Amino acid sequence: PLYFAPTNFFAPPAGPPATTRLDPVAVPLADGTVLLAGGGDGAGVVADAELFSPGGATFAPAAMALNVPRQGAEAVLVPNVGALVTGGRDGNGQPIARAEVFDEAQRQFLSLPDDARLDARFGHRAVLLADGRTVLISGGQSQAAKALTSTVFIKVQPGGVAPISAGPPLSTARYQHAAVVAVGVPVMIGGYGIDGVPLASIEALRPADGAQPAAFVPIASLRFARAEATASLLLDGSILIVGGAGDAAGTPRDDAELYNPITRTTSILQLAAARRGHTATVLPDGRVLIAGGVGLDQAGNPVALSSVELFSPSAGDFVSERPLGAPRANHVAVPLCDGTVLVVGGGPGAEIYTPPAS
Repeated sequence: PLYFAPTNFFAPPAGPPATTRLDPVAVPLADGTVLLAGGGDGAGVVADAELFSPGGATFAPAAMALNVPRQGAEAVLVPNVGALVTGGRDGNGQPIARAEVFDEAQRQFLSLPDDARLDARFGHRAVLLADGRTVLISGGQSQAAKALTSTVFIKVQPGGVAPISAGPPLSTARYQHAAVVAVGVPVMIGGYGIDGVPLASIEALRPADGAQPAAFVPIASLRFARAEATASLLLDGSILIVGGAGDAAGTPRDDAELYNPITRTTSILQLAAARRGHTATVLPDGRVLIAGGVGLDQAGNPVALSSVELFSPSAGDFVSERPLGAPRANHVAVPLCDGTVLVVGGGPGAEIYTPPAS
């Protein structure tokens, strides 16, 4: 490696990104580079892209760009194909219906045909199912700013081929929720409901059998309602749900919940800082890096955070970590091929985190 980051630190890369982006999409590619595209640049919403090279720790302009400028889109990595990008908002703040596939073999974004089942939406969630090809799109907000129950299956294949089919509706309309696939089953957690108030409900996709079709069904409840939280699947199959907004005003919570999928119950864990809209990155050894987000200053006003916490499953608790070099919210965190984590967007420059030994 040509770049050295001191262990347990957030260190700037050798070269910063050309654009400070809010809510971009980030796609780790098969060759180890990271494609950073779209987002807001402070003046509008952009479509251009940059490539980050871990070896030299530098960014360079990318020849490819999104077909639709978008901010707050969902991007899902699809192995051996590339990535699917859906939804988000345009420069007028309106939700986007069109989806596109980044085809890694062609090194370009390919637009999918318009389809009525691809509702215009943002604040939705997209997860890759167990077959490694099908992406489930769930919930979000529509053009009327209403919470959606609709879901969509998109089966991504090489060459920009991606058949679309309608999925079963969610049992509860929700947006800015958390979603994770556990034991092959998509699980939807919290989010804002139709009245803009955070939800405590958890639902999962019940597969079809001979007697009944596939359907989303409630399976459990959080101890506390929360939206804009993160959900991370741990190595033992449990789900770590961190922070989030606890009310319609977006007040961040200072706790987390550890969900046991066997007992369908949660236990409460304390955070060092209240936060929502942060990132949660599962490290190779199973620990979870919680970085940035939106917290509150001493006057109770929302503010971007630089604080970082590390969850250790073996200890069952959080420990405070060295802070980010700059406060960040609306950023992305991408695990790199060497076990480090790239944190970029939501603030100036970029940072690389090198985890300490477990």
